[in-house]
Amino acid sequence: MGTYKIVFKGQIKDGHNKEKLKAPLCKFLKVSIEKADILFSGKAFLLKKGLSEETAQKLHASLDKIGLVSHLIYEEAVTEGITTQHEEAKSSSAQRQAISHCPHCGGDLLKAPSMNEQPNTTSTNVEVKLSWRTVFDLFDRMGGPSADLTQMKKSETYQNFTFSQKMKVNFSIWGFVFVQFYYFYRGMWAKSFLLISCTLIIMGILNLLHGTISATLYNTANVLIAPVLFGTLAKYDYYRLKVVNEKMYKGLPEVFSNGFVIFLLFVASVIWVIGTDPALTEYIQ
Repeated sequence: MGTYKIVFKGQIKDGHNKEKLKAPLCKFLKVSIEKADILFSGKAFLLKKGLSEETAQKLHASLDKIGLVSHLIYEEAVTEGITTQHEEAKSSSAQRQAISHCPHCGGDLLKAPSMNEQPNTTSTNVEVKLSWRTVFDLFDRMGGPSADLTQMKKSETYQNFTFSQKMKVNFSIWGFVFVQFYYFYRGMWAKSFLLISCTLIIMGILNLLHGTISATLYNTANVLIAPVLFGTLAKYDYYRLKVVNEKMYKGLPEVFSNGFVIFLLFVASVIWVIGTDPALTEYIQ
């Protein structure tokens, strides 16, 4: 059974004044009026999701009544990461326009692929909440989906960002606090297990250095490795997932796209960190 969502693309009905509609829309979304211009930029914003038909129809009608053009979309999962979406006709919920596309990049799954077709260059058509739209726009300005994180941070645009803008793309408090669980919540399972494996490998190296570095440095590093790693990559990884449906980092050998290989790496890293644990080594000796 599917659910409904409401998408807004900055459109208003004929005869209505956009300036007068900014305040009620911002109030509805519980955002500051300063962000009103972003909402009317023409980009897609996901206002509500997971709604019942009755609730979605009422919300859609309420927005229509005040002069806002919203899109009522029925969404039903076909398989992991792919949904069939039907935009409700304004006159009747029984009339639907079927649109089968990837919910992350917006690509038409029914369209035959072209060898010359270029990948998405911006996140404009990706449906995200307002808080994420600001972050996605910053990534777009840094080079978009065609650039990796290193290239983005070397760009002149990034160098000219304010400290606040740099923090918006560089750090996620939720990734820092909840580490791999935040990735699980966002659907980034493969990258999560890879980052966990990297964390365990680094911890194993620290175990080997135990005794040659101070206890304070050893303990601090062990505590902060995972939060720093997940916290600094979370927003970039979510951007890549939503815009180009990236499940694994580009540039890595193709073998890392295999979930079983990632699982084996995770198991090996667990064995590694346990085998190098100073307490265990001391106990065995």
